[in-house]
Amino acid sequence: MQRSLITESLENFFLTKTFPKDPQMGQFVPMVYEKIGFNYKKVFEPDFSERFDGLMLKGSDEVENIYGAVFPTPDVIDAFLKVAQKGDMFFSHHPIYIENGDPQKGLGRGWLPLATEQIQAFRKNELSYFSCHSPMDYHLRVGTRAAMMDSLECLFLDHFFNDGTGPHGLIGVIPTCNARELSEKLLQIFNIPYLDLAGVHDNRPISKVAIIAGGADNVEYMEKAQRMGVDAYICGEFNSRFDTPWGVENQKKVNGFLETTSMAFFGVSHAACEYLTFRTQLRTFFEYSFPNVHVHLLEQERWWL
Repeated sequence: MQRSLITESLENFFLTKTFPKDPQMGQFVPMVYEKIGFNYKKVFEPDFSERFDGLMLKGSDEVENIYGAVFPTPDVIDAFLKVAQKGDMFFSHHPIYIENGDPQKGLGRGWLPLATEQIQAFRKNELSYFSCHSPMDYHLRVGTRAAMMDSLECLFLDHFFNDGTGPHGLIGVIPTCNARELSEKLLQIFNIPYLDLAGVHDNRPISKVAIIAGGADNVEYMEKAQRMGVDAYICGEFNSRFDTPWGVENQKKVNGFLETTSMAFFGVSHAACEYLTFRTQLRTFFEYSFPNVHVHLLEQERWWL
């Protein structure tokens, strides 16, 4: 299928060109590449370098395979480059990757760029890279929070966790359960070995929840959820396990809130949280939208980084 038709279809469905600069990626993409002295504006597509969503690297005209992944971690990109044929497209939720830290193994380094040799391999082999971050978080049909809502049988009540352009989360109602039952369900849904837990975990009923795609370590929104009567706060990451000055300072705020909260907190990892939409929605969406293209999913070696 023509790359231009795939790109146009993705842009129209996720409305990528109707939003201004991606609030998060517009900050972190320049930061990580400037730190290593890489002129991303010279290499990445002009519209991406202004908007930070959409077609980042333009390969050849014909696409036979689309490979989907939530983060372009080194292991995922290496796996893609080993099998990719000329013109194939890599589709990810993020254009760069993040080490959020591991609740059992320590701190992460924060946002990190693709290796320059991997970017050169994309260009040499005429491979395309399409990234869709915030527009996929905002989308309530096919997207990160949409997949979480569907898997938890959640009744939507309101948008939540707005970044100034759109919401990354929602407030809703799930079938009543307790913290243990919800923990077991989350482990199964996200196919992860363990959860990050905090707050109140007892036998009290949980029904009203805040669901946030990805990182949700914002104390102001935690306080807002509590004022709204939320029983459980479900997200990728609610801690700031970054080996950076900001991570240390923000974690102090998070710890202060967690010591007094009445909510149960469940972290399922940033990566696993957002990979859910690839497993449950995006594969089917791609196969329906692009019937002449083969669809493949690439999992990370580890969900907690």
